[in-house]
Order: sequence, then structure tokens, then C-alpha cells
Amino acid sequence: YSAAGRRFGFLTWNLETTTDAHGNFTFDKVPPGQCEVWQRLRMGYSFVSSHENRVEVKTSQTTQVLLGGTGGTVTGRAILAGVTGRIDWRTVPVRLRSLTGTEPGPRPKRADFSSVQAFTAASESFFQAYRAQRHFGVFCGSDGSFRITDVPAGAYELKIELRDAKLNAVAPHDRPDPAPIVASITRQIDVPEDQSPESLDLGILELVPYQTNTEPR
Repeated sequence: YSAAGRRFGFLTWNLETTTDAHGNFTFDKVPPGQCEVWQRLRMGYSFVSSHENRVEVKTSQTTQVLLGGTGGTVTGRAILAGVTGRIDWRTVPVRLRSLTGTEPGPRPKRADFSSVQAFTAASESFFQAYRAQRHFGVFCGSDGSFRITDVPAGAYELKIELRDAKLNAVAPHDRPDPAPIVASITRQIDVPEDQSPESLDLGILELVPYQTNTEPR
């Protein structure tokens, strides 16, 4: 933190690679220190980050990291009733966010605190709670169905948002502004400990049109 309470990193970096047919991946010449490794799925301008794992990389050593491999499977199917046009469900992400008991809440703002010390303390609590969360996600299939594998037991918030990507279809810039939400659903689910591969089927999840609510559900 700076003297004015601004939080910043002295050095951050991102490396990206692609797995082979068996899911193996390698990063070469990684600087030592704390790292986050996650799986990223892309569909057009949208992406889903999933199964993150935190590791410490040490100098002149090979660090092994496993993404997934344990946990249960969450399945379901998203629908939007009353729509006559075609929906490209393959661009619709399904996200799970773990509920740790200590929710981060909104990110603290410096103007809300009388001193830098109080602000930095609140910020550290926020980032600690945020880092304790885990995220899992996939894109829907062509019929709106989804399957998220290797989800550890616990409480999660499930969120599905359908956006009107057509508005940005001919946008000239590389990364267009987020398309407006057309419909969404948010639901809390519990992944049990003794889960068989297909034991948690959420069934049909009907998205709620955004324009009929003050806030998306």
C-alpha cells in the first residue's frame, strides 16, 4: 500500500499454455514466488476460469500442480421460456463460487475510512476472504445443458447469465464492452461429501428475463 492507501503490486505477470490430449501442461522459466494456476475456457470474447490452485514456485525446482481430479459432478440444463429466436447456448457460461462463510462483500473504498490504517486493514480482510473462495465453471452445450466435474463438497453460488452478444457482433475493437444481460439465474447449491459421478443433477433451470427485475436473480 502506498502512503495514500493505494494497493498495488510491484510485479505481476501471466503465463499461458495449452494442455495436451491427456491434460498435461508445462510452464518453463517461471519466476519464483506465489502463483495461481487455473483452467481457462474461451468462447469468443467470453471466458471462464475454473479449478484454480495456489502453489509456491521455488528456484531451480520443478513444482507439480493438480487441477481437479477429485470431487463430484454438477449437471443441469438452462432454459429461457417464451423465446422464439435461436439462443447460442454454447456462449453462455455457468459459474460456481464457493461460499466460505466469510463473504468478501464490496471492495473497500478509501473515502469510507478515516485513516489509511483502517482502510488497509479492511482491504486485507477483503482480499483474504476473496482468496479463500474457489471458482468452477463451463460453457453450456448447444441445448443449454452443462456438466461441471471435480467440484469439492461444500456450499456454492451458481450463476448463469445470458447476454445479448449480437449488439457487439461487428464491434471494431478487440475487447468490446460487456454485452447487456438478457436473463439470468442465481441459486445456492450444496455439493455433498458422498457424491457419485452423477448424483447432483440440478434439473431444469429457468432463467429470469432481466428487464422484469430491478436486479438479475
